[in-house]
Amino acid sequence: MSLHFVTSAQPTDHVYSSDEARKTEGMIGSGGFVLGIKDKLSASMIDANTLRILEGDIIFCGRQVNITNYEEVTIQNGTPGMNSIALVVLNMKTDPSEEATIKVYEGTETDGDPVMPEYIEGDLNNGDTEAEMPLYAITKTGLSVGDPVAQFDVWVSEKEFRTSIAPVVLFAADSPAMGNDVALSESAANFSSIVIEYVDSGGVFGSCEITDPDGKIVSLTLSKFASEGWFTINSRVIQINGTTITTYVLNGIRVTGQVNAKTGESDRRGVIAVKRVLGKR
Repeated sequence: MSLHFVTSAQPTDHVYSSDEARKTEGMIGSGGFVLGIKDKLSASMIDANTLRILEGDIIFCGRQVNITNYEEVTIQNGTPGMNSIALVVLNMKTDPSEEATIKVYEGTETDGDPVMPEYIEGDLNNGDTEAEMPLYAITKTGLSVGDPVAQFDVWVSEKEFRTSIAPVVLFAADSPAMGNDVALSESAANFSSIVIEYVDSGGVFGSCEITDPDGKIVSLTLSKFASEGWFTINSRVIQINGTTITTYVLNGIRVTGQVNAKTGESDRRGVIAVKRVLGKR
């Protein structure tokens, strides 16, 4: 066993790239990612034989590699009547020296469906001295070269992650009118779910969450028991369409109203108002 105080001042050099790599991998996870900065390694075929990869940063096995401006790699010509896949990878070695290069594996040609070329699936933090991370796959159909398809994930920063999970206020009203129509600040189609907070004319509040909300028809219902002769149920059916929430209309009638469950008395007046709508990505 050996204890290594990494972030410490010592009389001799003692901090290595492997120390930083282990820390980085422990913080963001194993494997390979492209950071969400610069051009994020976006790529295009600038001619039939040249793939240009734009600026960006890669984290692979905890180690950082960046491309400044751009990097170009050569893709071989295809063969008429044959199909194949060219796989562009980041190759990383730690022995005999530490180096990173971009390589191209030209797949086997076939007159059927082409197969992705193999690459070195190593782990530099687990004893391997060479490992590769796929970057782009380019399918060649005869002499025709397809668009490069990214093989990596883009790392989401903590700020972007927090923003993505924070609820978005799509509508809010301090004193909404009963039966109010609602204009959302953004389409419901942009959210995995929305939360609707509502209130009835007696000041009773309720809420509900609707998944995949766009186009949904939803019942907003509140009940209130005051005495043996007073048990009211207030209900309003709404329809969510894009940036609007309105009372649902069935056979020309707005589906909203109140009923006294004890006496059976009812009316169709607007008795529920939408007070606030929150969107979740």
